[in-house]
Amino acid sequence: IPCVPWQSQTSGQYQRRVHGGKMLKVTPAKKLKVTPAAKAQVKSRAPDLKMEECDKSMKTPAKNSNSDRPQRVTEKMLQKAIKKKQKKNMVILEKREREAREAPKWPARARFFKSWTDDAAFDEVRMILSKRGWTDLGDVCNPLNTKELIDIAQCKSRGQNLGKHSLPRRCLWWVHEDDGRRLKHLPQEDMESGRHCISTFLGTNSAVTKVAITEQLRNEAFYPTSFVLPRELKEFKKSMKKKGNEYWICKPRDDFAGQGIKVYKNTQKEFEELINNEKQSEFVIQRYVPNALCIGPYKFHFRMYTILTGVLDDYEAFLYNDGHALFSTVKYDLNEKNVGDNFDILMHLTNWSQNFVKGNKYLKEDKPVIGPGCEWSVSNALKAIAKTNKKFSYERFLGLSIGYYLLSSCCTMHSIAQWKHVKRNKKENYAHPRFENFGLDVLMDTDCNIYLMEANTEVGLNSSLPNFPDEDCPEELCEKNGCVKCHKTGKNVRARENNKVIDEVVNSTINLMQLDVPFSKRVTQQLIPLRVKQTPAELAALAARVALRGSTKSDPQVQQPHQNDVPTKLY
Repeated sequence: IPCVPWQSQTSGQYQRRVHGGKMLKVTPAKKLKVTPAAKAQVKSRAPDLKMEECDKSMKTPAKNSNSDRPQRVTEKMLQKAIKKKQKKNMVILEKREREAREAPKWPARARFFKSWTDDAAFDEVRMILSKRGWTDLGDVCNPLNTKELIDIAQCKSRGQNLGKHSLPRRCLWWVHEDDGRRLKHLPQEDMESGRHCISTFLGTNSAVTKVAITEQLRNEAFYPTSFVLPRELKEFKKSMKKKGNEYWICKPRDDFAGQGIKVYKNTQKEFEELINNEKQSEFVIQRYVPNALCIGPYKFHFRMYTILTGVLDDYEAFLYNDGHALFSTVKYDLNEKNVGDNFDILMHLTNWSQNFVKGNKYLKEDKPVIGPGCEWSVSNALKAIAKTNKKFSYERFLGLSIGYYLLSSCCTMHSIAQWKHVKRNKKENYAHPRFENFGLDVLMDTDCNIYLMEANTEVGLNSSLPNFPDEDCPEELCEKNGCVKCHKTGKNVRARENNKVIDEVVNSTINLMQLDVPFSKRVTQQLIPLRVKQTPAELAALAARVALRGSTKSDPQVQQPHQNDVPTKLY
């Protein structure tokens, strides 16, 4: 018979309610004693139960204790709990920030780029971007109407019944500064999450003209004595009388590729006529370095590549740890017979645009030491200097020459990044992520002193042609420097090593913007940061890195430069 135990409120005796409602008085049952083993068994069945629940399930009242009473929360305890929570939140936020910073900024499905398809200077860039998985959207705009780029940036109407111009969701614009000015009409956006990245800063073109670079660096030891004529004619005539200043090189204000450049001796009649003509436009007259270091009998200069990724207060620049050595193609012999009106371009000028041209019969010749062609990598040039020049010392080069070059590079790039026209376009330069490639031309004399000759924007990052320029090339669009269809003149045997330099420069540039690589791969091993102020120890370490490609482990003359050997007074 089912029954329910219950306790009388008056008598305290246990009674049973039998089926049918009849009440029977019974003797109170003995209290069940709960053993520790029983408690443990209940705990094993329900491990999450507290002791009170355990006692309750065994029909015994829970024992009261002081530990069961709620503790009083003090101000100190509250502050401690808040700090602990904040610390935990900071760890989570820092982790998320690291993950966001580490990831590429642009997703793979939205990596598009635009560049000029009819300009050989962009061919290598377009090829490398395509290999990295980017989508080529073709020309920046209509090549016959470059002003159309302004309408594209503003998404204006194309005309009657043609609809509006549209912008890609994300786009890398690899263009010249003139195109960059037209792109200033793009919608302004955040620098970190920008949807448009542009390969030029506004105002840098004017910063690297011959006149501007002279005004910025005239007081630096690595920049040869220079004057801007005709406004500095008096100062120039005083300097001209000093010993060692017999030869001078004349450079137009803003020409490039060696155009309009001549070397004069200060006693020549044509030189007197040139400097006293006050009606001509401004130009730079610079002391000519007579004892230029040669490889074999040929003069050369180093073209070093730098990358600018920030200007003004956000200045950031890097130096690529190699470059090109560009040679003249006629044996160097400085005298009055080959300067002035009889100026020999192929002897004195080492520009690639002046030597790698159609009609230069010396280009394909197997010249002493340098062989055919006019272009090497810097690393191979340093090896050749060490073998052929008895005065060359790796210790001096590592400690002094590279130290001076690093300082000159830092000073030059920082000066360009602070130029007045760059400041004038501060708003536009900060509106989108930007970067720019530069070429610094440096000359070394027989004492291993480094001189900065000029700085260049819109650097030709085009690949070296496999063959030398052919005057009989049937291609209608073949230029003076040749094309891919030239083949009769001879093979360019060093094209592969020269193209490797260009490939690494372009890839390193793309990596720096972190558009398609994680943050950990942003700065490659080939790049050296150009900071404004560096300690002698830092410069010594960087000097060793720059010269690493030009040295060999088996060469006993190669030693690591000591920090006391590196110059620090230039900057």
